[in-house]
Amino acid sequence: MKYLFVIVFSVVILALGFKPSFSTTLDINSYDHENLEYSLASPYHTVLTHVFYLQKQTYRPYLSAKALDQSAKISNDDKQLAIRLKAIFDGKGLTIDFNTFPKNADYIDSTTKLPIYYPFPKYKEIYLEKEGNKWYYSKYTVSKINAMYDGMFILGTAELASKVPFQLWQILSSIVLIVLGVLLFIFLNIFLRKILCFVIEKYWYKGIEKKFCKGVSKPIAAGLVLILIEELLPVTQLGTKVMQYSLTSVSVMMSITFTLFVYNLSSLILSIVSKTDETEKEIEVTTPNINIQLVSFLVKTFKVLTVITGFVLVLNSLTVNITGVLAGLSIGGIALALAAQDTVKNLFGSVMLLVDKPFNVNDYIKTDQIDGVVEEIGFRSTRIRTLEDSLIYIPNGRLADMTIDNFGLRKYRRIRAVIHLDYNTHTPSIVAFTSAIRTMVEEHPLSRKDFLEVNLNDLGTNSLQVLILTYFNFPTWQEELQYRQEFLINILELARSLGIRLAFPSQIVFLENEEILAKRASFQMEKDPKKIVDEFFEQKNKEKPEEN
Repeated sequence: MKYLFVIVFSVVILALGFKPSFSTTLDINSYDHENLEYSLASPYHTVLTHVFYLQKQTYRPYLSAKALDQSAKISNDDKQLAIRLKAIFDGKGLTIDFNTFPKNADYIDSTTKLPIYYPFPKYKEIYLEKEGNKWYYSKYTVSKINAMYDGMFILGTAELASKVPFQLWQILSSIVLIVLGVLLFIFLNIFLRKILCFVIEKYWYKGIEKKFCKGVSKPIAAGLVLILIEELLPVTQLGTKVMQYSLTSVSVMMSITFTLFVYNLSSLILSIVSKTDETEKEIEVTTPNINIQLVSFLVKTFKVLTVITGFVLVLNSLTVNITGVLAGLSIGGIALALAAQDTVKNLFGSVMLLVDKPFNVNDYIKTDQIDGVVEEIGFRSTRIRTLEDSLIYIPNGRLADMTIDNFGLRKYRRIRAVIHLDYNTHTPSIVAFTSAIRTMVEEHPLSRKDFLEVNLNDLGTNSLQVLILTYFNFPTWQEELQYRQEFLINILELARSLGIRLAFPSQIVFLENEEILAKRASFQMEKDPKKIVDEFFEQKNKEKPEEN
């Protein structure tokens, strides 16, 4: 965008060429100016009289001034006012289309219900009114001519222009305006960029990238220069046609500049928010719980709306019928909405995911169908990197309806294991084994101290089952796997040191004869089962340590 306004402005001037100051669109050859007399019978005739007699071929300012003064005698001041009013038309790029002017002497304005007419509806201070049976520029308009003229030709340029040959003045003033615009743009761009970076680094984030500051400072500088050019263009007196194209070009560039400013400002805000969130532990943050994904989504949405708005502003600057365009877009929007129901559903799904925050970027999630690491939450779909390193795109409408298991939000990572011991393992060895495992877990710095289960849990078909259930605060999945390996290796070494044999699925076949069965039955009949149980608990009570 650098120096874009200079290029466009220069191209317009070179392409169209310089025109005389009094070059309002009017076909002089279509009138018999040798015999034509002035007429004030209607708004059409009054404006025609004013403009016609200020053309080069029919230059009679005293007749032109008849459209302003109702007295019979025209003074030099009246002539000057007529010339200045025409210069205002040219300076503002106002093209007079006589085909639209009413020729009815009894014309009535539909809004005010009065006999007045606005030749340029955008400029309400310029209008005609009927006095008796003739139409004149209103007394209010005449009283404002000098003020409007002085406002257009500022810094005494009107007096200076009167002392310089006309064509030379157009060339010199245009060159001065271009050079002034370029120099002012360079100065404002550097100044605003430094100010913007200084403010951001002082109050928000110190490591902001310079490109984001440039992206905002350039449109602001260009906008200020374009405003200045728009105000100073009448000074060049380039004529109606050139002025009209020049002002239109400036208006289009101002719309583009505004669009770029808002667009780049959105990028700057997103950069500040994301960088602030990453370093919130190092700097003071006013909103520490910012949802970066939601901000990113809103910024992207705002950028799309900004581009659409900028497109509409450009069309408006080119005097395109925006009402008709919007009406067409409305009808097309209904048809598009019907054809894009799934897209709209996915868009609302994106909003729900970002508001409810079931997961964030870089979280490991698992659903009924897929599992993997979230890489990006987009407008329509979410990208998930699977464990196979493939990339899956899931529409947000579907994802919002799924049951999501978010491993990324875990405070602790669970380790659960079942150790199968041989049935020949002695009871004291089992107690020592479980106690040693419990000590290993408790001594680990990242273990959860308030929850730990290491116990003989079940008598299985083929083994004695020891359940280990504990939690660790591991930052990453890789660290979890690494410690799990170390933990299981330590358990194997502990079992070997205690002489404990780990079980595996097996079967033992017992062959017993009648003599053995008879001895077992005799043993059970000789002993009283109730007495045996009482002796067991009596022995256990003796083994308990006495309370102090």
